[in-house]
Order: sequence, then structure tokens, then C-alpha cells
Amino acid sequence: MTEQSGEQQPDPKEAPKEQPKGDEAKFTQAQLNSFLANQKRDIESKYEGFDDIKAKAVEFEKLTESTKTEVQRATEAAQAAAGERDSIKSENERLQAILQRQKISATQGLDPELWDRVQGSTVEEIEADVKKLVEKFSVTPKRAGALRSGASVPEGASGKRGAAALRGLRRD
Repeated sequence: MTEQSGEQQPDPKEAPKEQPKGDEAKFTQAQLNSFLANQKRDIESKYEGFDDIKAKAVEFEKLTESTKTEVQRATEAAQAAAGERDSIKSENERLQAILQRQKISATQGLDPELWDRVQGSTVEEIEADVKKLVEKFSVTPKRAGALRSGASVPEGASGKRGAAALRGLRRD
């Protein structure tokens, strides 16, 4: 077992050169331990730094998730604001069109009860529609005659005539 006896000890780093031809190969404990140690070193060197990389990956995922949720919240808020802006804009346009129709109807002398029947989106269309309605439903405005708020009956005139005129206004 020493070099003097002529036997060589196998190098633990090398696999045996001759293996028996049977189903089982025979190794010494030293050879087996050496083989396992080499395999363990190879595997450990292959995955060296894996724990650091894994910790960094987990940290990166957490950061990505937190950033993603902030971005998603900002995106949702922007979409909500854009939707609200669009609805306010359309409501404003609708009200502007109604106001335009009412202004034109008032200047053309259309009865206020007919203002909601006015159609059109441009000034020319609205004016043409108001003219048609005025021609079709022309109503002469009621006049109270000579009586006005706070007016008194002229001298020499009877109060019965003023009272009759007021009753006539009520009936209409």
C-alpha cells in the first residue's frame, strides 16, 4: 500500500483506469469521496452567485409591481379625467346650441312656448326654422292698450272702463 511494496495508490482525482467487466464497478471509498467532491464543486461553481441573483430578481419584481400599480393608477385617473372632460364638452356644446336657438327665436319674435321646437345646428339653419315657425304660428302679442302698471284712469273717464280692460286681459 505504499510505494515500496510496488503498489500504487490510485489518484483520488482520477477515475479508475480499469473497471471490472461485471454489472458492478468496484471503487474504493477514497475514489467515491473524491468523485462526489468533484461533482459537488462543479455544481456549486455552476450556480455560484445564484442566491444574490435570486434576491435581486425578487427585489426587481417588487419594484416593478409597485411602479406598475402607480402607472396603472395614473392611467386610470387620466382616462377618467378624459371621459369627464368629453362629457362636459358635449354638455357645453348642447347648452350652447340651445342658447343660440333661444337668442335667435327671441330676436325673431317667436313665442317662447315654441322655442323648444326650433331645429338646426348652424345660425342659418336656426334662423330659417324660426322664420317658418313665426310664419306658421304667428301670434300677435297681447297689448294691454293704454293701461300700464301703476296707470290711473284719465280725468273724465269712468273707472268701469279700466276694470273691464283688466278683466279682458285675465280671460285671454
